[in-house]
Amino acid sequence: VEDFTVHFLAGQALSKLLSFLFWVSSFTELNDDSSHLKSYVGYWVIIMQLLQLVIMGDFIYQYIRCLSKGVSVSNILSSEMV
Repeated sequence: VEDFTVHFLAGQALSKLLSFLFWVSSFTELNDDSSHLKSYVGYWVIIMQLLQLVIMGDFIYQYIRCLSKGVSVSNILSSEMV
């Protein structure tokens, strides 16, 4: 994996984290108690944002391990990182 690809994905993960923080702060604006269906919109948005963070979680863990060990991030998928 190329270094710039790994750093791009790390940037995408940071973007997902900031997006999650935005949607958490907007949670009360999304819920409308006047409609049964609209009262769950905020929950769906938060759940989907969390799902994206969970999916990227393993990548971020490996990325941080590479950086902390001083190993090139191009080796993020290699068995030498174990």
